[in-house]
Amino acid sequence: MSTIEMHEAAPDASAHHALPDPGEAVPRIALPTVGIFLAALTAFVLSTTGYISGWAPVWVTIPVNAAVTFVMFTVVHDASHYSISSTRWVNGLFGRLAWLFVGPVVAFPSFGYIHIQHHRHANDDDQDPDTFASHGKWWQLPLRWSLVEYFYLKYYLPRARAADPSKRLPRRCCCSP
Repeated sequence: MSTIEMHEAAPDASAHHALPDPGEAVPRIALPTVGIFLAALTAFVLSTTGYISGWAPVWVTIPVNAAVTFVMFTVVHDASHYSISSTRWVNGLFGRLAWLFVGPVVAFPSFGYIHIQHHRHANDDDQDPDTFASHGKWWQLPLRWSLVEYFYLKYYLPRARAADPSKRLPRRCCCSP
């Protein structure tokens, strides 16, 4: 099986595991994902302006915008796998724009690195950055889930310091190509 080598703008993992080739070429542009992005963006704009203008009640706006956050993660996920477009910067653009709705605390390139490490080390308690979400007493889990940025930074920062200085934390704003 061939492999896809990811060229992240983040540090390499200490134990590198190649990602399997899914066997399908990345399209020039994945219209379903672009459609999801545009539909979610439209829903957000309509519900938010509707609330501000007074024609959409809060009990409509909050669930719609919560659904937008959930749906935008699909776009972020696809962008972190570079599967929205065969043109690399298009993935970065959609990922960064969708990320603003999902979790603007950790930058999209950092999330992309962390997510790929999750796939490389799935269910490895020492290397999988997502183990915090399921390892703990049942009553601690909601608190852990609410602290996702803390756990991601705890995973990312030690690896960023050991990397090439040019690959440390992003130096430009989250919207830079």
